[in-house]
Amino acid sequence: MTTLDRGLLPILLTVFLLAFGMSFVAPLIPLVIRNAGASAATIGQIAAVYFFSFTVFTPLMGKVVDKVGSKKIIVAGLVMYAMSVLSMVYASAGWHFYGIRIFQGLGTACLFAPTESAINVLSSPERRSSNMGLYGVVFAVGFAVGPGIGTYLFALDPRVPFLFGAALCLLSCAVMIIGYQDALPITGHTRLSCIRRRSPGAPGSRR
Repeated sequence: MTTLDRGLLPILLTVFLLAFGMSFVAPLIPLVIRNAGASAATIGQIAAVYFFSFTVFTPLMGKVVDKVGSKKIIVAGLVMYAMSVLSMVYASAGWHFYGIRIFQGLGTACLFAPTESAINVLSSPERRSSNMGLYGVVFAVGFAVGPGIGTYLFALDPRVPFLFGAALCLLSCAVMIIGYQDALPITGHTRLSCIRRRSPGAPGSRR
């Protein structure tokens, strides 16, 4: 039986809790926007705004991680995501969700790229691919669990899934703060450049 590379357990637990929290609210967001009086076209635009925000901010995360490390960015992303979910409970008009989803896209960008960077840094060369696969499985399992529970709670009280989802994000934030330490010190060598040098097949990697 193989063991996890040192430091991976808190990352994977954080990922599971985050995915569980995300899946609580993801199917419900269009319903909440519709209940706020938005049209179908507006709901589609708000969804597009979220993915546009995520796409714009994700490439910027590499340089930020190089400067301050993965942990601070992941913690910031978890807090931002929790705040965006809580904001949906109190949004009273459809247009409010444009700003909320832009902010949520930034929070999501702070989560995925730094998490994958941390897993790459923590993984031994022979385990890197399997650890990334494990990361995908953990996220998928967490994301699969939540929708059924979230929709059931939504039928009881539309606020409850969002409060619970935000609480799970904050719990994963606590796990990250307490359980995870950045794998490498911040030096003149950037983390992501180190990953590129060490990753087999990466541009500029040594053969």
